[in-house]
Amino acid sequence: MKTLIQILTVILLIIFAGCTNRNDETAAWLLGIATASSPSGVSSPSAETPFKVNVQDVQYDPTFMFDMQQTINVKVTTQDAFNPVNGTLIQVVNMDPATNYERVLFRAITAVDGTVSGSFTVDKGINRVTLKITYLGNTYTWDVDIT
Repeated sequence: MKTLIQILTVILLIIFAGCTNRNDETAAWLLGIATASSPSGVSSPSAETPFKVNVQDVQYDPTFMFDMQQTINVKVTTQDAFNPVNGTLIQVVNMDPATNYERVLFRAITAVDGTVSGSFTVDKGINRVTLKITYLGNTYTWDVDIT
């Protein structure tokens, strides 16, 4: 035990011997422990900092905010003169007025029984979409009223 105390004393003396004065930054943390003071340049707060919170909730008509889109269900059955046709590409598109390009709303391929089903969502202002069916390399189109 006596040896351990001697070793610790020697280590502390070496640390303090390397310190040239009280302003030496390498050992300044040791002085802070002894005096329990704040580091230089840092002062404890003397007063509360005032702050203000102003909450203004914006109110809208809920039908305007939340009822802007409609969901349309799709169920298409394809068949030739005799049997259902599987592997037919079904697309529902509309013209995007911002880009003047067709926007695909729904795309699927018919199952073995020739059917496909699903849904798509559009803005309430859209009244018409185009149904495109591609069968054996030929594309057939129909305008559909969705109102």
